[in-house]
Amino acid sequence: MQEPSNAKLEVPGSTPGASATHSQTPSVDPPHRTPTSNNSSTGAATQESIRIMVATQKASIVQSQADQEASALRMSRIKEAILLLSMKTKQLPPPHRINPSRVAT
Repeated sequence: MQEPSNAKLEVPGSTPGASATHSQTPSVDPPHRTPTSNNSSTGAATQESIRIMVATQKASIVQSQADQEASALRMSRIKEAILLLSMKTKQLPPPHRINPSRVAT
């Protein structure tokens, strides 16, 4: 799956990838520094790829959390149903039997 080259994905500053760039020590190519090679579009493409990857990971995490909440809700309903089914009810005598203590002689 390829994204159009002119597509812009906004990655909020609260994502793990965004906060990690500010808290780590500078790597070989610190931010705000232009690459020394002639191929500066490769650096921009790499940054865009990283933005897309972080956005995809964030969407995956959000979806996973929603799935987990839905599963927890289903499990609580199943537990409640099992508890209701496992409760012992008072046994009534079969309708064809006559209770001798109730019959007056």
